Amino acid sequence: METIKKYILKYKFLILINAILIIFVSALKALQAILFKIIVDTSVGNLNYSISTLIWYSVGFLIAVFTAETLSKAASAAFNKKVLIDYKQSIIESFINSKRRKITSSELISLLSNDVRMIESNYLTSLINIM
Repeated sequence: METIKKYILKYKFLILINAILIIFVSALKALQAILFKIIVDTSVGNLNYSISTLIWYSVGFLIAVFTAETLSKAASAAFNKKVLIDYKQSIIESFINSKRRKITSSELISLLSNDVRMIESNYLTSLINIM
């Protein structure tokens, strides 16, 4: 766990970008309720917005949500990729430099694939989802 923490803290900027994007997506979801209220109030007659104005608001909202969610997922994937590449490299270097046990390349690849998949699904993805 200490090693993973070291790799995670190495990419603080990506974590910060992802956190900002997640907050922005959450704010947009709150804005969605306000947009629906404006649309309903206009259709009932309480507000006087034109249809074209409501369409522009809706299209702008959809573009903002799509862009923010896409960027958030891209930042999360970039973070996972960078941490896992560094972690795999560290494991490979430790096995190469190790004199204790001779391991074949196929065994090493199998161990790496299983361990890294488990770390990614149980730890890194959970870390991003917590935000």
